[in-house]
Amino acid sequence: VGFQVAGKAYFGTGYDGNYLKDFYQYSPSTDTWTQSSGFGGDKRRNATVFVINDKAYIGTGISNNVLQYDFWEFNGVTEVWTKKRDIDR
Repeated sequence: VGFQVAGKAYFGTGYDGNYLKDFYQYSPSTDTWTQSSGFGGDKRRNATVFVINDKAYIGTGISNNVLQYDFWEFNGVTEVWTKKRDIDR
């Protein structure tokens, strides 16, 4: 998934033969990519993301063929991940 918060772009999770949970930050002012704060949830692909007021919300997806129901908030200012309530099944 990819999103933009606090003037920076972030890209992470996915699948390259293995499920991933890494996140990378792009800074347009320096034109550089750096590894960002690790995602607190399980590795996954096909996650959903949306942004409200410089906070990104990531959830759902698939990990090792198991559906994920958790949601996480990423604060773009502090770069901290916080677990939120899982979605009801």
